[in-house]
Amino acid sequence: MGHREYVDPLLNEVTYAFQLFATFSAYVFNIILIFIVQRTSNKEIGTYRILITYFALSDMYYNTVHFIVYPIPENYGNAFIMGAHGYYRELLGVGLYMGAYGHTFPILIFHFLYRLLAIKYPQYLAYFPAFIFALIVCTAAYNGIWFSIFYGLFHPDDVTVRILAPVFNGSIPLPIVHSMETAAKHSQALYWTDGTFESPRWNNLLGAAVMSSSMLFTYTIIVCCSYRINKYIEKRSKSSHSIHLHKQLFRSLIYQSFVPLFTAYYPAGSAVLLPIFGLPFIPTSIVVPVACVTHPLFDPLLLIFTINGYRRAFLNLTGLSKLARKLIRIAPKELTMGEFTRSTAPVSTPDINSDAAFADLMDAAGSTPVVVEFVGDCCGPCKVIAPLFDQLSANNPALHFFKVDIDQATSEVTYSFQVFATALAYVFNIILIFIVQRHSNKEIGTYRILITYFALSDMYYNTLHFIVYPIPENYGNAFFVGGHGYYPELLGVGLYMGAYGHAFPILIFHFLYRLFARDQISPISRVFPFFPIRSDCRNCSVQWNLVEFSVFYSFFHPDDVSLGFLAPVFNGSIAHPIAHRIETAAKHSQALYWNQMKRRLISFLKYFLLLKTTHGTFEGPRWRNILGALLMSSSMIFTYSIIVCCSYRISKERSKSPQSIHLHKQLFRSLIYQSFVPLFTAYYPAGSAVLLPAFGLPFTPTSILCPVACVTHPVFDPLLLIFTINDYRRAFLDLIGLSRLQRALIRKSLKEQTMG
Repeated sequence: MGHREYVDPLLNEVTYAFQLFATFSAYVFNIILIFIVQRTSNKEIGTYRILITYFALSDMYYNTVHFIVYPIPENYGNAFIMGAHGYYRELLGVGLYMGAYGHTFPILIFHFLYRLLAIKYPQYLAYFPAFIFALIVCTAAYNGIWFSIFYGLFHPDDVTVRILAPVFNGSIPLPIVHSMETAAKHSQALYWTDGTFESPRWNNLLGAAVMSSSMLFTYTIIVCCSYRINKYIEKRSKSSHSIHLHKQLFRSLIYQSFVPLFTAYYPAGSAVLLPIFGLPFIPTSIVVPVACVTHPLFDPLLLIFTINGYRRAFLNLTGLSKLARKLIRIAPKELTMGEFTRSTAPVSTPDINSDAAFADLMDAAGSTPVVVEFVGDCCGPCKVIAPLFDQLSANNPALHFFKVDIDQATSEVTYSFQVFATALAYVFNIILIFIVQRHSNKEIGTYRILITYFALSDMYYNTLHFIVYPIPENYGNAFFVGGHGYYPELLGVGLYMGAYGHAFPILIFHFLYRLFARDQISPISRVFPFFPIRSDCRNCSVQWNLVEFSVFYSFFHPDDVSLGFLAPVFNGSIAHPIAHRIETAAKHSQALYWNQMKRRLISFLKYFLLLKTTHGTFEGPRWRNILGALLMSSSMIFTYSIIVCCSYRISKERSKSPQSIHLHKQLFRSLIYQSFVPLFTAYYPAGSAVLLPAFGLPFTPTSILCPVACVTHPVFDPLLLIFTINDYRRAFLDLIGLSRLQRALIRKSLKEQTMG
């Protein structure tokens, strides 16, 4: 393996074997995709076949360049290095590879633009040749920009070669073998000459800024187009078949844009950007090359297995269609779409539909026995016994018989509580921001910005919770959540969960700041105003937001199987605390973890682990839903692992003065409260609602407990901070006038003691 230069020979063997496998597989599946697309005639897809073919060809081009060049990025101090370690080891090869890397962004943009035009403005598709011409021009432009960055702006010079000499002459132990003769063949970005944030090198910083802004621009366009597509996909489509096909194409495109985000764009972007902030990541040289070679393999597979027509053609082409008929069943016959017809049996109008009416009637009944039936649209048995209940009422005039609509009565209680909690959260967070910005304390310093950011994020979360009001539910092996507020759409659930998830990086950065402050890192006063508070924390929040949004909008997107399984819930056959209609079924995020299809291996696993579960648990896994649950739970575990590690380090005192020690303890204590109160009021209840059905443990009261619990922590967060830090507590008492009252009461008591 002479063309690999890892220090570890085994690593050379493994990476080369993996690259060969991934490259060959990507070629095979992309060629199969092109063959299927060109042979399958579908008027609904139309000229979009050309874009799919273009995408597949671009993946094959990228894969070819990657195999020939095999670029390996590295970090050292404030420097980013990338060299070619394949068959073509020149600096030009690195530039050509990064051009191929960058040209996928306009392809993604034009795919989303085409889908938007196909749904909302189909008349503009008559200008498809001009559309393709614009795509080719933009692809060439992106290719040229990224080539210019790595061949021009990151071109090695005397300063970079001198500072990076310890890397190339072997003085520094790194995973890659280097020599001084190859130093000039590497793209090199040294962002600061004299240490982090000292003596900036603007050409390298400009290259990093252009690269990151092109990624950000691409995914901004993708998010905007996705919102418009989701909004018009059902309004503008003429038939249910057309709607179904558009949804499949849109879903496959979402997968094709976010899978490379995590397998290629995020790892490579981190390798380029982290050294700017003095955060080199040495394993970059091992992780990134392996990750970046995978997405050309996933892209065709995602498209083939998301679109029904392509999946059938693939199974026929590979001879798996007969086997597929036995192993892949869309749903059991008893859970097919035929059960989506809702019962129209007449139901008596409930006598009581509010908490106030119930209280009044109970008072009026006095000592007379009362028989109460709690009914709701979601309760099938209630409809069955309704005639018997009416007959009992007619035969027993001495008793009071009432029917209480739990949907109306419970909703009033929860709505009142939500309005109260939302208003309090706004009031206390605004008061906290006012106190933090007015109160000057050199010891707190720039930490005020993070406190303000935390308060604003709580207000943003609270706003979305009030607008969407998501209610999670469990049924069998399924978890589903729908919006029951002013915006009851599936997109609303995704946006809310994005806001739910962006609190995790904010907590992480709070603890990192406190750790830096405890360690008294000298450049902290320069570092945090410049980037980590205002940019890195915000960027991580946005990325976490997108991950949680993707989980609930893509991984938990409803499909035929989940809709079939949940049909008894949405048509009212199963008693549930929430009223449902079959028309709103597709507006719920739905995760059905197991498909109830027998598998010998899974049956053996159940026997081996002594698992006695029902509802088909651990039979026929649905990996898309399971992966979404794993992403969500792993983000929580990662967050609180960082919190625990930072807490252990922070607890070791290093402050110089008793006053400083006291203030650091107060800030640390408030942060502990702010991280563990939402853990028990929001993250643990919501996480249990998502994960328990995966183990066959549905918890029906989830729909009542979770919405109430999740709306409380934005109220507690500012109060915990205000009443833990002495200066903020005094400022709060002064602001609301309680300090004067306290002083007046003390003076009065002293005066009474003196008079006595």
